[in-house]
Amino acid sequence: MAQQSRNLTNLLGIRGFTARPGDKFPLFDERRRLFDQFNLGSDLGSFIGSPKQNTALEQSLNRAENTIGVPISPTNATNFIGIANKLPRDAAGASPLFATNVPGLPVSSTGVIPMQRPLQSQVTQGLGFTPRETPTIFAPRIPTPQPPVAPTPTPTTPTALAAPVVPPLVAPKAEVQETFTQVNIPSSASEEDLAARVFSSPEFQLERDRIEASATSEIAKSRAKIDFLERQFQVDKDSLERKFSARGLFQSGMRATQARALAENLAASKLGVDRDLASQLIDTNLDLREAILDAVADVAKDAQQNRKDAIAQLNKVGLAVIGDQIVPTLAAETAAETKKRLERGEVRAERRLGLAEEAAIRAGRAKEPLTTTQKATVMSAINFYGDTLSEVISQGGSPRDAVNAVSQIAFASGVTLDVITQNALFEEAQRFVQQQIPFGIETPSEININLRTSPEVEDSFFGQTFGVGIPFPR
Repeated sequence: MAQQSRNLTNLLGIRGFTARPGDKFPLFDERRRLFDQFNLGSDLGSFIGSPKQNTALEQSLNRAENTIGVPISPTNATNFIGIANKLPRDAAGASPLFATNVPGLPVSSTGVIPMQRPLQSQVTQGLGFTPRETPTIFAPRIPTPQPPVAPTPTPTTPTALAAPVVPPLVAPKAEVQETFTQVNIPSSASEEDLAARVFSSPEFQLERDRIEASATSEIAKSRAKIDFLERQFQVDKDSLERKFSARGLFQSGMRATQARALAENLAASKLGVDRDLASQLIDTNLDLREAILDAVADVAKDAQQNRKDAIAQLNKVGLAVIGDQIVPTLAAETAAETKKRLERGEVRAERRLGLAEEAAIRAGRAKEPLTTTQKATVMSAINFYGDTLSEVISQGGSPRDAVNAVSQIAFASGVTLDVITQNALFEEAQRFVQQQIPFGIETPSEININLRTSPEVEDSFFGQTFGVGIPFPR
């Protein structure tokens, strides 16, 4: 490695490159820059001064100088390498810099291409200067005479090329028809028909149920974590209420987590730390906790006196001071109410899901065993057509009349109910008659959007099972 490095540094030193004071390796930065400009890294990797890299760079410099006819120097290095990289490549794809025999240039008996003096226009255009004469050390060697090469005759008539064969982009009509036949879909089916088949398939409904159940589980975990934090911070809330009372203030509707958030924000501001660290300090240092809670009470008192910075501190956690009351802001109350409604809906959805599974199990107790796909179809049909059953029965119709009405509606929507599904619906219709439930249901969309039922229906099997349906496409 030392030998190749010395050869290369000696060559660059002769060309006028100088080392920088304090360089651990001679001309390392210059070598690396030239190495990158010659694009040698694609084959040899990043420059580290290895023997292989130094040798390749030295050979590239020698070949470039022999080809261009001008030595490299610090002042023309960029243009020099730019011209070398733009030289045309031979038929094999190799650059003349790396060829042992360049057409049009003499080759010595040792295989080394001697340096030739370039044309005046090439030197002026490529490097920006005109060398007066070639240095002695770059004197060209006497070329060895080469035998003349006979020119290749050029054909007068161009060879005709065969037209390329382009495969068809569209499958033949027969293949398309066969594909539709294999999946039991008529070839004339429209996009709406295909979408209806997909969305009404039991597999699609089961996947949808799985996603909804997963979302319900995540929401339940979040609610449990919030309840845990409320219990954990209740002590701080009670202490803060006493301090508010001592200053003539009273809180109304403030949650324990809001009190804790206000204390953490104030501690982070006063101590100059982030909120997580402030929370840890409050938990571990009882004196600091009491001091921060006192400061929180002072902030609330300042907010009562219309100090903007104190008001901002309270608003940041959704609180405001009105008179002598500390109350949640309208935005905080709206968010809390929305959260409560969602929680109530989640509980009811969980109950409905469980009852729907029970309905599927009861439907599977028919004389003929049901497959998983059939169970899903029965459950979806019951969920979707339950309101139609109840409406017919409430108007004095029999269970069979209700099932017939459902079958007609389903057929008009492009869904054919099989015998197993009709039997399951008939059993549910009989159940409605036996329970004599006062249904007051209008449309499935109102059930799904508003979850509106009477108290009697809410506690009934129908209210829990059919309040949230899995709609078939219409």
